[in-house]
Parts: sequence; C-alpha cells; structure tokens
Amino acid sequence: MSHGIIRNRDEINEDYISSFLNSSIENGLILVAILEGRIIGEIHAYTPKIYAFQHILTDLTIVVNPKKQGIGIGRKLFERFLEIVDKDLSHIKRIELYTREHNLRNVKFYESLGFVNEGRQKDKIFISPSRFETPLHMARMASDSNK
Repeated sequence: MSHGIIRNRDEINEDYISSFLNSSIENGLILVAILEGRIIGEIHAYTPKIYAFQHILTDLTIVVNPKKQGIGIGRKLFERFLEIVDKDLSHIKRIELYTREHNLRNVKFYESLGFVNEGRQKDKIFISPSRFETPLHMARMASDSNK
C-alpha cells in the first residue's frame, strides 16, 4: 500500500512542478523548509480560477524528504502555513486535501491540525486494473476568531 502523494514518480516532472508552483505563487500559498541549504520539505495549495471557489485553497500537498521525516518538519511547515492563511489570507474560508483512507497516521495528523473528514470516495485512486484505493476528502474551515 502506498502512503505518499498520489502521483506516480514519472508524473512528478518539470511540467507538474511548474504548474503547482505557478498556481500557488499566483493564487495561493507555497512554503518550503530548508536545512543546511537544501529544500527538505514543501507545502502548497491554491485557489481554483472559478469565481464560486475564490474562498478555497485546494489540492493541498505536503512533502518532506523521507530521510527527514518523523522529526516535526511537516508539522512545523503545516502550522506555519495555517498561521499565514489565518492571519494574512482573510478571504480564505476553507482548505481542502485528500488522504488515503488506510493511512491512519496521516488522517490523525490532519485531524490534529483541525481538518475534518468530509467523506470517502470509494476506489477513486487507480493502482492497477484490479486494485484501487479510497481517499478521504478532508477540509479545515477558517477559525471564526481569525475572520
């Protein structure tokens, strides 16, 4: 079973990276974690170019170098990301992400940051012709005290 991001290794190419970088810089938020001059983690999300969704940051993705996982880098990145959204992006009322249903560690991590499970999408993730995985759609609503 996979635990990382949904994309296959060959899908993580220059076009993919350029696309989320541009979308996040132009209409969202992106942060990186740097240690000893090297990027070791990244988190991004962006607002779709649809008027009705202007209050949403979606497709949230966080990655941390596997050799640096388990020491709090992902949590620090995520907490800083949420702090910036709450403080500086007052128009954002909702942040969305997907996580695999079987990855209970990630589900608990996202819940600890205020995300709630809004439902499962049975067999949405194609693994092979005979194998699929079910993601959970999770969202965090803006804190009333910050808006």
